[in-house]
Amino acid sequence: MFRTILVPTDFSTSSILAAEHACRMARAIGGGVTFLHVTPGGHGSEAALQARLQAFAGNARLARPPLLEAAAGRDVASVILDVAAERRADLIVLGTGRVGTVARAVLARADVPVQVVPRQFQLHRQPDHRWRQLLCD
Repeated sequence: MFRTILVPTDFSTSSILAAEHACRMARAIGGGVTFLHVTPGGHGSEAALQARLQAFAGNARLARPPLLEAAAGRDVASVILDVAAERRADLIVLGTGRVGTVARAVLARADVPVQVVPRQFQLHRQPDHRWRQLLCD
């Protein structure tokens, strides 16, 4: 069973769709969701990023405290996989992003199941109101 779902996000449309999908799955199976944003360094204020992560967590049932991690010279996929191991994630759900290079690297090296939500993925014709608000921010 997937009790702990890790959802890395870059706040793109595809990662918001992945977050919505992970939250629906967690609700259905009774698991919890942890949102993660990896900063390559120097992009955006930490307070603003934490506020965006809190908005994601506010949409999830049984959301764990969101995580903001700095890459500190490592590639983003390595940080995601390290956090998944530290948090004992049972599943990683992520969007494909612009190119999907991070998703490919996570898929290739993950020790836990990874579910990739493509950019074209639609749970409904339109996201729920609370997710639509994140798309507009």
